[in-house]
Amino acid sequence: MTRHIVPAIPSPALVGAGVVFLAIVLGGAAAAQEDPRDSALELARLMMDSPARRAIDEQVIAATLQNLIATLQERLNRRLMYRELDQLAGIVRRFVTEALPPSQTEELAARIYLHYFDAAELQELLRFQRSAVARKVARLAPELASQTARAIDRELRTSPALPDALAQLRSAFPILAPPETP
Repeated sequence: MTRHIVPAIPSPALVGAGVVFLAIVLGGAAAAQEDPRDSALELARLMMDSPARRAIDEQVIAATLQNLIATLQERLNRRLMYRELDQLAGIVRRFVTEALPPSQTEELAARIYLHYFDAAELQELLRFQRSAVARKVARLAPELASQTARAIDRELRTSPALPDALAQLRSAFPILAPPETP
């Protein structure tokens, strides 16, 4: 005798409960997989702290000033005076500060992160940036950079290649040669 298993037909209440369960599970998974734009913006906010934002602003200001100074000196057919340089620097600094508020800088950075990182990578970066180690790195970054720069400077000053580089500089720019003694 062959037995046939007849599947039980679930009650409407059970079906409803199953649908609610699936909605909760799938909804939770969807919520866990944030929109990559939101992740990129959060990452930008974490990474674009005040020192980082100031450093970017200073780079933008310096580049803008350099271009404006060159243009003005060419059109005036003379070098700018210190007073003019100060005035120009003030105008550019105010412009950059007004044109790039923190929220705008974060939006721009988020778009760049989205270009280079997928959703999973953004989540991994966020986990790291929220960690104690990332906060320590951020806190120590200026000191680490300063010590590294000093170490590089010491290394360059004692490099065996230094005498050759100095000779090349003196050959190309005779003004750098030591004065002749009578």
